[in-house]
Amino acid sequence: KGARGALAVRPARQAPRLLHFLNSDHAQQTTSSMNYRHAFHAGNFADVFKHAILTGLIESLKAKQTPFHYFDTHAGAGRYDLRGDEARKTREHEAGVQRLLEAVRLPALLHIYLNLVRALNAGNNAHDIAIYPGSPLIASLLMRETDHATLCELQAGETAALKKLFAGDARIAVHQRDGYAAMDALLP
Repeated sequence: KGARGALAVRPARQAPRLLHFLNSDHAQQTTSSMNYRHAFHAGNFADVFKHAILTGLIESLKAKQTPFHYFDTHAGAGRYDLRGDEARKTREHEAGVQRLLEAVRLPALLHIYLNLVRALNAGNNAHDIAIYPGSPLIASLLMRETDHATLCELQAGETAALKKLFAGDARIAVHQRDGYAAMDALLP
């Protein structure tokens, strides 16, 4: 999986600061050239690294009262079952988030991230997780009521999962479309 993307924070034309995080939940894709499924790689070391940074960025943005807008060009399904067939096939989460959950001393930022992961797995042992949050779910859990998110995903099944996950959350808009094209259309 090639991690392609960029990170930029810039003021929007009309008020909120804009965080558009071109995450690599999917490698850059086109409708005809790639069929990447993140469920096989959820919770791996790259996810942990990316999600720890995302957590830090959002926490930093929340230090100011001004709302921000999270933009995800390759949102994926938003939430992943680590007990599902895909994750069990590769078991990449064992060398990623699972290993981090077993660590004794961690920086405060990683505690915020891991507490989100643990909260989604409240009925399980602290080191036994079944659900792993993708970037959109992490962002939504950290966002305030005044913040917003735009989530783009090309794959129909992943988009349907996103829409179901965020149904009723007025802060979040889900689009089944190319995320890079959406940036040109939706960003100021």
